[in-house]
Amino acid sequence: RSTLFPYTTLFRSVKLNQSGDQSARLGPPGRGSITIVNYPLRGLIVQSFRTQRNLVFGIPNWADSERYDVLGKGPDPKALNPEVWEMMRSLLIERFHLKYHIENREMPVFALTVLPRGHKLTAGEKGRCAEEIKAGTNCGDIIVPPFGAAMYNMPIGALITSIGARAGRPIIDKTGLTGKYDVNVTWLQDGAKLEDLDLHDIPPEYRPQDVSLFEGLQQQAGLKLEPERAAMPVVVIDSVSRPDPN
Repeated sequence: RSTLFPYTTLFRSVKLNQSGDQSARLGPPGRGSITIVNYPLRGLIVQSFRTQRNLVFGIPNWADSERYDVLGKGPDPKALNPEVWEMMRSLLIERFHLKYHIENREMPVFALTVLPRGHKLTAGEKGRCAEEIKAGTNCGDIIVPPFGAAMYNMPIGALITSIGARAGRPIIDKTGLTGKYDVNVTWLQDGAKLEDLDLHDIPPEYRPQDVSLFEGLQQQAGLKLEPERAAMPVVVIDSVSRPDPN
């Protein structure tokens, strides 16, 4: 069912996060390791397969509600992103006893495109990681605040993963953007009102704009979601269990 990357990780820690915080952090692979904070199992599966939340089927309810902190370190500090994500998949198989298969399903999707007047993303080398990039050090992250999606020095696929579940359909990348970028998009969920939200503990940059996801993408990122239909590869979970103790 899967082909594991042919090396054994030196250290893998998986702990249940009981903080009650709704924010999560997905540190990018760097130096052959990765750190993930407060992520549900569905999110771990989505990231390790480089897919989207609504392209994973057969997840048990607890895998959406329970959140985990994960640290994985491999023996090769020069391992590239695909290798580290393959390491993460092997962690899921070994610690969560994940079994799965892949199949194609036709479904409604959104195509992510750039508005005619251009996007509003900031190139990574001009953004938050500018100094680290000049120094040749690793820098970049995906941030999942309660009311939006943010990233710095990450490819457009990272933004697609962050907004896919909340868009209601899988998203196909038709932007043509191949670099790494900074972007922060915030919005209100359908039916929510700003005056009803407790934003006391939310940093100002992550507080929601009074717009929908679709409006937020256009106004804050210069991107648009357009409805289409397409055959998509999906991950079907055959079985999975809570993780073995460290």
